[in-house]
Amino acid sequence: MICDVVDTVAPAQLTWHWHGHSELYWALNKTGVSLVDGEMGDVLHITSPQLITTAASIQRLPGSRGQKTLVSSVFATERVAVWWVFSRTEALPVCDLQKNVFVVDGHPIPLGDRLGGVAETLSLLPTEAPSLQVTAVRKGRIVTAVCHVNKNRFPGDVEFAFYLMSGESKLQVQWYSPSAQVELQVPDSVDINTLKVHGFVRSKSDHTRKLMKAVQVL
Repeated sequence: MICDVVDTVAPAQLTWHWHGHSELYWALNKTGVSLVDGEMGDVLHITSPQLITTAASIQRLPGSRGQKTLVSSVFATERVAVWWVFSRTEALPVCDLQKNVFVVDGHPIPLGDRLGGVAETLSLLPTEAPSLQVTAVRKGRIVTAVCHVNKNRFPGDVEFAFYLMSGESKLQVQWYSPSAQVELQVPDSVDINTLKVHGFVRSKSDHTRKLMKAVQVL
């Protein structure tokens, strides 16, 4: 079992990559995936009770030489604990995640004993990220804005646009482009305490399919 505790400075998209040998076969199961060695008859079950795994999660990354990778992402807005289980038993592992204990195949693991007393302050995450989340962080007069899109809910090629707002006034507009991150300049005359960013995502093939999220600049 692996437990990753991540303390984010600002809301962020977290992504895990679990690489498999090129001669092994990836198979979906009802709780996650299994990495299979057909020649030796060996199986490794990989699952997280907090992350959803689909066929799209198994990818061949650019530059790879045949091996595939399990790619799992989640959007975190606060300090989180994310659990992974790797099991070579014949049956799929049975997991029960609660606030203070993680139970695997009937064996309890008290979180407080292993997480330095911070278990009570940790988020255990929703099972799926929202369709669109936007983060906007200011450093001086530059605002870095990022759109985080849930590809399960918004598949295919997408484009992003951004408005830098002060009240109802548009200070700067970044029209639709493939870039999910932009830097926006705040005019010297604008009160930095009134800033917001409107982030947009739309389907490249169907411009009527789009979403917007407004956030305060941090």
